[in-house]
Amino acid sequence: EDQFVGMCEDAGADVKRGTIMAGALFARGPWSVGAIEYHTADTLNIFYAEAKHVWKVTEDLGLYLGTQFTQQQSVGDDLLTGSSFYAYQIGFLGEAGYRNGIISFAYTRDGDGADLRAPWSSYPGFTSVQIRDYNRAGEQAFMVKASYDWKRFVPGLTTYALYTWGNGRKDPATGQGLADEREVDGDIQYRITDGFLDGLWLRLRFANLWEEGGGSVQQLRVIVTMPIQFL
Repeated sequence: EDQFVGMCEDAGADVKRGTIMAGALFARGPWSVGAIEYHTADTLNIFYAEAKHVWKVTEDLGLYLGTQFTQQQSVGDDLLTGSSFYAYQIGFLGEAGYRNGIISFAYTRDGDGADLRAPWSSYPGFTSVQIRDYNRAGEQAFMVKASYDWKRFVPGLTTYALYTWGNGRKDPATGQGLADEREVDGDIQYRITDGFLDGLWLRLRFANLWEEGGGSVQQLRVIVTMPIQFL
């Protein structure tokens, strides 16, 4: 690039402001707790925190429980939108893994004040999937997901499928309720770990999103990754 783009400009504000960030992660045995803060003067403040715990019940069975909290708000001169806003999301994730399979259940709930933003990266919500992030004002989302590693039969092959349902979202400007949305995703990955194709990674992703009383959207992604070494 031949010019610098400030963090606030990338977020959508027509000003030049820097971003200060600080975070910490504490882990002890199966527990971990972490938080991070992003502050962009006169533009946006983002706070994110999470906690998780892992239980190894037996040699083959494991359990995972996680919770997260995201808070966003305008600061100072409200240069991002021209007016003040406040948004938050809480989320919970539970997983049970048995041998090579995992079943996951997730729930997120967003505040009514405004849609949450992800100006500089992907959105970290537990119910963020291929097409939708389910991070809009008033929205709550439920997700169920099944993952499997086929290494006992086909080394390098993994798959997952998930279903997400979001409801309760509102137009922040009018407070009017909007239609529910549902999304089904599928993912197939194959990694070669030996031979002359060692490192080749093939990935196929498909998503189908449909809105209650409306149309649907399909999305197909094909990803091929091959490392090349230069001597």
